[in-house]
Amino acid sequence: MITTPQGHILIDTGTKEMTPVIVASVQKLGFNVRDIRIMLSSHAHFDHVGGHSAMKKATGARVMAIR
Repeated sequence: MITTPQGHILIDTGTKEMTPVIVASVQKLGFNVRDIRIMLSSHAHFDHVGGHSAMKKATGARVMAIR
């Protein structure tokens, strides 16, 4: 995760099963998951984007991909 005053950027989401771990980790670091504004996909392997749907629901973030 890259943090900025305008909102945070989450790079990849792992698998769907990783969603609770990512949410808990973000909170443990003192951040609110709703402050994640962009989810950035490095590439389309399941272990990098499988959790996008669940994390989008948790964050409301915009999904973008590296081209």
